Amino acid sequence: MAYLNKVFLIGRLGKDPVLTNENKIASFTLATSQSYKDKNTGEKKESTEWHNIVCYNESLVNNVIQKYIKKGSLIFIEGTLKTRKWVDKENNDRHPTEVILKSLQMLDTKDKITNNNYNQDTIKNSINPIEQIDDEIPF
Repeated sequence: MAYLNKVFLIGRLGKDPVLTNENKIASFTLATSQSYKDKNTGEKKESTEWHNIVCYNESLVNNVIQKYIKKGSLIFIEGTLKTRKWVDKENNDRHPTEVILKSLQMLDTKDKITNNNYNQDTIKNSINPIEQIDDEIPF
């Protein structure tokens, strides 16, 4: 039986990314929304989900996230789900679920990108979203 742990999200950053561990790790929240029509009232409603995103890819952190990703940026991300376990100060177990970022694509409009000094060629040339793997394939 095959298993799959893959997440695709399109959303906006809730605040600027937080850089830790000498700018090797970035974390941020991503808001995704969906609209629907209330069955009882016929009124259009919107619900928003917040996702915790963590990036351990140092090249992606330094060449893209740190330079171009800001609060309100519209991005497409691909990653995997990971649940951590820790105990807080009140001795309560915590189990946060995070998306471990593997790749990212900016989706902002051309006007917004220009205002943020975004250069598509710079980003394309600065990082390959699929890291090279030196492992030998056994077949």
